Amino acid sequence: MKIAHFLNDNKFVDKHIKKFIDCDFENDFFYLNPKNNYSGNHKDRVVYLAPESEAYTSVVNTIETYDIVILYYLNSDKFRLVEAIKDSKVKIIWSFYGAEIYDLPSVRQQMLSERTQKALKRISYKLNFAKLRKLIGRYRNRLKKRRTKSQWMQQSFQRIDYFLWYNKYEYDLLNELMGQRLPSFMQASLNNPLNEVVPEKNKTNGILVGNSASYFNNHLDVLDLLTTNRYKGKVSLPFSYLKNDNYVPLVKNYVGRSDLAISIMDEFMTYTEYIAFINQHKAAIYPSYRQMGLGNIFIAIRCGLKIYLSDKNPTLKWLREKGMKIYSLEKDFSNDLIKNNLTLEAEFIDENNRIYGSMVSAEQDRLMFKKFSNMIK
Repeated sequence: MKIAHFLNDNKFVDKHIKKFIDCDFENDFFYLNPKNNYSGNHKDRVVYLAPESEAYTSVVNTIETYDIVILYYLNSDKFRLVEAIKDSKVKIIWSFYGAEIYDLPSVRQQMLSERTQKALKRISYKLNFAKLRKLIGRYRNRLKKRRTKSQWMQQSFQRIDYFLWYNKYEYDLLNELMGQRLPSFMQASLNNPLNEVVPEKNKTNGILVGNSASYFNNHLDVLDLLTTNRYKGKVSLPFSYLKNDNYVPLVKNYVGRSDLAISIMDEFMTYTEYIAFINQHKAAIYPSYRQMGLGNIFIAIRCGLKIYLSDKNPTLKWLREKGMKIYSLEKDFSNDLIKNNLTLEAEFIDENNRIYGSMVSAEQDRLMFKKFSNMIK
């Protein structure tokens, strides 16, 4: 079997290559990006493709030599690729990231809490030239009858064979939001065993809130709860990723007026430093209604943190179904704050780690690869 992998995000290329590098399939890895900025460990394996270049055209024209195409993240370049190979017999798998759908205007608003929406509306009337340019571009596209991202996506769904993802509950939610138009679900295996991570036994009296500076984290809901319950411990906000020009000042203004001991961590950390940083905390609260930063949640599991997820986030149901001890932000957090019960018991730390280990096993990879083989029989 021969697979063509089309990637475009430098941060995740090596992670995807690692999964396939020792399998029995023949794999070609293409970095489809306007800039050749891949800086990972597999430069000898990754072929750079500039969109619409001669090399790109050559790959498109010979796509029938492959059995499967895997698209990692759907963006405009991938939409055009799908359109270019739509008449081929190759099977197309979309390896879902999240932002492709969650950033759609029709979906985005539903992923923000009422508290976040109100806060953002208060600053929405300030002149923002970046937003103004986007609005002008959107109306210009309508006038010129150019396809919107949503239209491109809907058209691509008709040709893509499978939606590769971890969580069937999340797929069902997204499929409902997209009018039951998503490609068929295929179970993905997890990538990173995180075997090197060992829970720090002497944790500080601190909690971690969110995984980035994105407003999808709904930070203010948790900060309000901490304020109401007069929490005295350390509060850490990881803000080095996905910064928003309006939202970040809004949260910083809240922090400046708050009596909470809040630290905004907006400086870049290495991967090792970030794991050590998470390991300092007793609990992690992820208030997002959508899947965000699964890697962060998995690190927190490995580090033995007590984890709270929103009931609206399908990740909560998924991890609980696996048998993990994960807590509800809406049902458990306030009560645990009052009782000062923010430390996960040792037995649950061990059980969560055992379950996570089983989810990232080589057996799970073999099951996924078997599905690939069955596709082309």
